[in-house]
Amino acid sequence: MIIFSHIMPRHLFSKIFFVFIIFILILSVGVYFFAKPILLPIANKELQKIFKESSVADFRLTRDFIEFKDIKIKPGAGYDFRIKEARIYYDLESLFNKKIEKVLLNDVFVKANIDKDNLSGIFPFPVQVLSENNNKFSIVKFEAVNVYLDVIKDDIKIKVKISAQLDMPEKKIDYIKLNIESLYTNLFQVEGIVLNAVEGQDTGEFYIRSIRYDQLKVGDIIGKSELKGKLLRISPLLVSLLGGNVKGEFNITLDQDMVYNLSLNMQGMEIKRFVDEMKFNEKFNMTGRLGGAFYISGKGQDIKDIKGDFNTDAPGGVFIIKDKTFLENVAKQSNQSLDIIVESFKNYNYNNGIITIGMESGNLAMNLQLDGKTGKRSLTMVLHDFNNGKEKP
Repeated sequence: MIIFSHIMPRHLFSKIFFVFIIFILILSVGVYFFAKPILLPIANKELQKIFKESSVADFRLTRDFIEFKDIKIKPGAGYDFRIKEARIYYDLESLFNKKIEKVLLNDVFVKANIDKDNLSGIFPFPVQVLSENNNKFSIVKFEAVNVYLDVIKDDIKIKVKISAQLDMPEKKIDYIKLNIESLYTNLFQVEGIVLNAVEGQDTGEFYIRSIRYDQLKVGDIIGKSELKGKLLRISPLLVSLLGGNVKGEFNITLDQDMVYNLSLNMQGMEIKRFVDEMKFNEKFNMTGRLGGAFYISGKGQDIKDIKGDFNTDAPGGVFIIKDKTFLENVAKQSNQSLDIIVESFKNYNYNNGIITIGMESGNLAMNLQLDGKTGKRSLTMVLHDFNNGKEKP
């Protein structure tokens, strides 16, 4: 009897606990199935307040998060957003403080054809929606995993896969993983960009498989990346270019402004390879090696400043101008006869040279100064409206 009296309460407790668990499960299932027909239309209605053409196919409710599935959004003409899964994480304390611990998006597919004045519709969506001042709840973390972008804007075509997490109160990025399959414009084409960066760590990965500008192709660009708040820094940036070496640093703000700057130091680049690959050899020829510094800064699509200071390496080289129209313009500007100008650039041997590049009022100017045994030569070339009339430096 004594043994029975000790065992009996244990069996009784086990049965009560088992019944309690069954009751919780039945209650949870009941709440889910009864709440689903009510909550799903509400979710669709609230989403359609932001985007008229939108829908949510299904949702799941747990004690830690609400999960919405197969979300379709059309923010406007030319846009198509599909989100396979969206989770909103919460607990009782966070709800009491009107905070959402985390919003997580999984497998987001974005296809957009953006007109000239409608870039804000794609970036920084959906962060701009989540951070609007009239939201009743504030969001602590926002994470998007496997976002596939297929975007066309004017002459730009880009296909990219990205994952990132944002700290909303601090307005900074915790991490970013970027894989750009292709980026095509009328000026250049880029393929195979890989970027991994974490806040406060300078050991991230950066790699570009190839960049093509006209006939000039550059490949295997490598670097180390680091995130500091909204600033992404890639340093050092290393690449072999035209038989020489390039080392530099690239900085860009990961926000709607996208303010950037690029600094490069170059050594031992073959001038003839540049002339040949850019198909300039029908107009002029130049040999020798070049080194120096290059700097460019801008904001979004606008270039604010370009600077370049280069020097030729000893022992110099040969400079020949073949383009008759160019020589005629030089003759007019210098008030000299065409025959003298043609002869002076026919087979000019230089010992050293200085090339400077700069921007002024949207025009890009390049000044070339050469010094040789037969005297000095100086040329200035200006590319007008280089910045297409956009923001001036």
